Amino acid sequence: MWPRDAAGSFKLDGGTGPITGMCNCGDFMEVYKVDTTFRIKSPEAIDPERTNPHAPWVNSVQDNVGSAHHAVARVLMQGRQLLDGGIFSPAPDKEAVVRLLHSIKEELVVCDKVASRVRNSVESIATQIQASKATPPQRLLSPFPQVVDLDGEATTFLIRAKRAIRLMCSLPSKFIDVPDKDSNFEYLGATVKQKLGADSRVTQLIESHADSIRHLIELRNFQEHPNSPTPTIVKNFHVAPDGSIGLPEWYVTGSPSRLIHGDMSEAVPFLIVTAELLLAYLVEHVIDPKWPLVILAIPDEQQNAAAPVRLRISMDMSRVRLREAPDLGAG
Repeated sequence: MWPRDAAGSFKLDGGTGPITGMCNCGDFMEVYKVDTTFRIKSPEAIDPERTNPHAPWVNSVQDNVGSAHHAVARVLMQGRQLLDGGIFSPAPDKEAVVRLLHSIKEELVVCDKVASRVRNSVESIATQIQASKATPPQRLLSPFPQVVDLDGEATTFLIRAKRAIRLMCSLPSKFIDVPDKDSNFEYLGATVKQKLGADSRVTQLIESHADSIRHLIELRNFQEHPNSPTPTIVKNFHVAPDGSIGLPEWYVTGSPSRLIHGDMSEAVPFLIVTAELLLAYLVEHVIDPKWPLVILAIPDEQQNAAAPVRLRISMDMSRVRLREAPDLGAG
């Protein structure tokens, strides 16, 4: 046995409090504290060809969010638990699904960080503007308040949101016999409906979320093509003709505008719920009907704030039949 094959131990430095969860992601494991993500790689992951007898274990701080973040808890951790808790027919490739969920989680965490930065900046500047109204109006507004690098933040948000959506579109192909070819929910809905029918909860979820998904995709698509007759417009703080100051907004030319910080802040939880429910309904679809299993929602008051998982697989007691004890006779 090589030294690399011996048991190893290490301390996870950083973050707040104890370990609150972990998830095996194939080539690595993620371990969580409430506000920190650690990534652990074994010697086998670092040196799969076994060329180095002393290949080490490695652990590193991966992110400054942890299990308390809803993308971590309700997309990846909960998804892993649903996959591990069920009995399926046909059985999905769990590791392939987890890799997808991990990638979706990563994109949504980035989206949330961008949304938080933009929201905090907009709210801070708006507060300053409101406070300055006590002073006499000026003919020259200098320096005029602006969110720093708003175009860059908008681009990052839309790129990562579009990636998350494309990854979600790959989930059905891991559970049902449909091609992995769709990049938006309109086309995905048609593909899934053809296979599962209009009454399937998977189909209904995809169709009900398609309009909001289209809004995000169109913002990104027309942003990628500045020569388009309908480009995406990103406006920072701006002065209206009546002298009032408008908050940052974005829109596809010809469509109604929306406040950027509000739209981003609503989009992140919407995408988290979309990924969460899409995975749950797909898992529900392939649960082996011979087993009395059901997906249940955990009441809000029973959820753990350190890792707010809200769905679990449980036994459906209404379908459980107790056999009568055999009559063994007297004596």
